[in-house]
This record gives sequence, C-alpha cells and structure tokens, in this order.
Amino acid sequence: MAGDKAEHANLFYEILKGQPQMQYYLMNTGGIGGGQRYTKIQLEHTLMILDSLIRGGMEEWIDSPSGFRVPASVTSVDDSYFHPERLYSTDEFEAKQKDLNKLRHETVEKVAGPCLRR
Repeated sequence: MAGDKAEHANLFYEILKGQPQMQYYLMNTGGIGGGQRYTKIQLEHTLMILDSLIRGGMEEWIDSPSGFRVPASVTSVDDSYFHPERLYSTDEFEAKQKDLNKLRHETVEKVAGPCLRR
C-alpha cells in the first residue's frame, strides 16, 4: 500500500462513518490458532464464507470471546474458523487473547500514533 497507512485508515474510517447503512466484515485469510493447533484457512472455505455473506446465508450472529460478532455457523466450514476459543482451555484462550489485544493496541499506536488522538 502506497502512502501513509494512518491517513488511509482514517480516510477509510471517515467513509464508513458516512455510510451507516453499509455492512462491512473483517476476514482473516491466513490461519487460526498457533503451534500444533494452527489451521491454515483454505481458499475454498474463504469462498464459502464469502458466498454465504453475499447470498444472505449468515443471518444469525453471536458474540465471541474474541470481542467480535461471528456467524453462528457457515455450511461446510469448520466452526473453529469462527470460534478459535474452542482450540484452547479457557485460561489459555484468555491469556492468548490478552496478549493479542495488547499487540493490536501497540501496533495501532505505532502506525497511527498522533492521528488517533485527533
């Protein structure tokens, strides 16, 4: 991506704010879990998820311990794609989520810095 990442992020945020009727989704296209529990997200599953989104097949959304709302299920896609907390004990998942949230916060601060403090 060319240009200032923080400027791009803020521009995208302004576009979304101005379109309250717009629906948007965050997708991970890499993998889920880590170490021996790592599962690569397969292209066919990404396509099934997109197909369900486009055709209205994801009508039931639930809160996830990850802090996101996730589909209750998607036909032919393993539930662990939407519920990585099921790969770990409660304590393990909470520790991993805490570390991930800290990393996300630090990364946003590093990339966006003063732009977020407007």
